[in-house]
Amino acid sequence: MVKNPIEQVQERLNRLSAKTYRDVVPYLPGQKYQYVFGYTKGGKTVCLGPYMTPHDADATLATLEDGEIFDLDTRDLHKATRVIKAELLNRTGDPDESIKRVLHQKGLDRTKEAK
Repeated sequence: MVKNPIEQVQERLNRLSAKTYRDVVPYLPGQKYQYVFGYTKGGKTVCLGPYMTPHDADATLATLEDGEIFDLDTRDLHKATRVIKAELLNRTGDPDESIKRVLHQKGLDRTKEAK
């Protein structure tokens, strides 16, 4: 049975909307985005963001053991992580800090088996 083209498009849109799993951060030219780079209570290094307001970044920073907020021009979390690592390398001169693995989710635990 051949479906109506409008129904096919609607089904595809429904499937696509079900795949979105996080809030979309809008792009605004000249906008600075806040990223939180820090350490969890378990000692893992994390980079979280982007946040549109400093208030949101402060709320996330309060949940970490230690950390810092960075203002960057990019919305891309992976690019922001590279920029933050480079800035930390320039600040401290410690190359070990720039090659550490960084998690992009605070609760991610790699020791558990996937089901």
